[in-house]
Formats: sequence, C-alpha cells, structure tokens
Amino acid sequence: MMANGSLSQSLVNLDDSGITLGWQTDVSWLQNTVSGVEEALQAQLGIGLNYQRQADAVGLVMGGGYYGLEFDDDVPEARGYSREALKRSSDALAWKLFFQRSLKTALSWDGYWQQWRDQDNWLENKLFLAIHYPILHPVMDSLNVSVSYTRYNLAPYRVQGKAPILPWDENLLFRLYAEIPLTW
Repeated sequence: MMANGSLSQSLVNLDDSGITLGWQTDVSWLQNTVSGVEEALQAQLGIGLNYQRQADAVGLVMGGGYYGLEFDDDVPEARGYSREALKRSSDALAWKLFFQRSLKTALSWDGYWQQWRDQDNWLENKLFLAIHYPILHPVMDSLNVSVSYTRYNLAPYRVQGKAPILPWDENLLFRLYAEIPLTW
C-alpha cells in the first residue's frame, strides 16, 4: 500500500515571468512492499521556487521534516539483527527537483529527483517519472505509466561484524494504470 499527498501555496509572484516563491508540504507513506520495507513515512514542509509557463513547469523545494523507515523482519532476523534494529526515524532535511512537460497532443510527463538527509548522511534518494496519455472514453480519463526508483542508505543500520541488514539497498516500482474520475 502507498499514499502520497502534497499541498502548496504561492507567496510571491514575480510579475509575468512565471516565477513564484511559496511553501509546499509533502507526505509519503509506503507499507508492506515485496522488497522488505515494512513501513516508510516521510513528511516535509519547505520553501519552493517554481517556474511555470502554460502546462510546463520546473522547480526546487527545500525543507525539513520527518523521515521514518522500518524493515520487515524476514531477512534481517536471519542475518542476526533484532526487531529493534529494523526501525529508525529522525528529523531530516530534504530537497526535491521536479519537472512537468506537456505536448500539444495533451501527452504529458512529470517527474522528480528527491534526497532525504539527516545531520551526517543521506538517507534516501528517489527518482520518479510518469507519462500520462489522455483517452476520450466515457469511463477512463487517461492511461498512465510510471517508474519509481528508490535507493536507501543502509549503513546506519549495519552492526559491526555482521552481514549487511539486507542483501539489497534499492526498490524499483513500475506501474501501468488508468485514471477513472469519480463525478456525481
């Protein structure tokens, strides 16, 4: 299961240049993945600098928040790690570089590159890309493809003299889905 949400508000618009400065908050939650993440929760509040012209946009958000990550005990327990060693959370800093591009055919794509850091190390790097193709159908609104690649820093979990906590340090999620608008 996974859920994501974002809220933003422009605070300053620089005339007709398309540049805005504002705040943004993002929340991301992930639970019970096939690759061993039991739960991941990230929440960020930051300042964003955005440039938008019609349906095209690019921007950078920098801020701070909460970063929590817990691994399923199947693999780590077999490697000699206790359940207490599987969960870490901390205050963290994050930055996110994002883009959105639309073509005249209404085909569009968007994506981002995000990094979470604590005081000393990076915690997680994530790359995301989604392609959206509109469909003129009474039920479906669009057909979408997305790819999400996440790499975790597992060094803070490692105990001296033991094997790494997990045999992997990355996730790849590929999705093909249709958007179906609900209207009443």
